[in-house]
Amino acid sequence: IIRTNEKAPDFTLMQCDIDKTDIQHWRAFITPDNNTYLGKFDVYEGFVVLEERKKGLNQIKIHPLNNVAPYYIEFDEPDYDASIINI
Repeated sequence: IIRTNEKAPDFTLMQCDIDKTDIQHWRAFITPDNNTYLGKFDVYEGFVVLEERKKGLNQIKIHPLNNVAPYYIEFDEPDYDASIINI
């Protein structure tokens, strides 16, 4: 998984085979969104966690790797601060 701003000023994620990392082999992992800034991300077995910023708020998006639709972690408060921490 590669985070890049190539053709995506607010960043996007691309994927490639481990032995073919040149840019011509990159494939979209997520579609760039001009209204969403892609911050940190973390890759786990079975899913990717994304930290996105929309309308001034950080959002945490879970992107399963098993063809299940991505989803956001919901927060009950209108104002909050959320981020992912790499440990």
